[in-house]
Amino acid sequence: MKKYINLIRKLAWSFHKTTGIDWDDLFGEACLAYCEACLSYRANHNKLSVWIYICIKNRLINYCHKEERLVLLDEETEEYYDNQLSTDPAAFFELFDSLSDDSKEISQMVLDDPTFFLGVRGLGRVAKSLRKKQWSFPRIETGIRNMKLELKEVG
Repeated sequence: MKKYINLIRKLAWSFHKTTGIDWDDLFGEACLAYCEACLSYRANHNKLSVWIYICIKNRLINYCHKEERLVLLDEETEEYYDNQLSTDPAAFFELFDSLSDDSKEISQMVLDDPTFFLGVRGLGRVAKSLRKKQWSFPRIETGIRNMKLELKEVG
């Protein structure tokens, strides 16, 4: 396992970054997939590293689909937003107005069709939609990163 630990970590990390699912959970699933891959490996098919990669990736995809994790608000945050936004809708508009132009555009896109952007592949869908609007990859990365930072500052 020591030889392939970095492959396991890298795959778990990439799924964590794209789905938001806890890295420890993904790493545990990836380790289980590694063990299963070693047991099911046949030398006449692929190189071991390719087989391990395929098995781990497929297991993590299945895990993410099974979890179907939406980024849900915890009780404190939910209570805060219920109190703040339901009694003072101006707070929402004030927050929205404080965002940069790119952050506003991303937010508006998500608010226009929230069911499309929620779920396991939400961030990927945001990026694909921005690419259709002729955004460059660096602009997409910067825009999403800045929006997260702006929202953290407010929250």
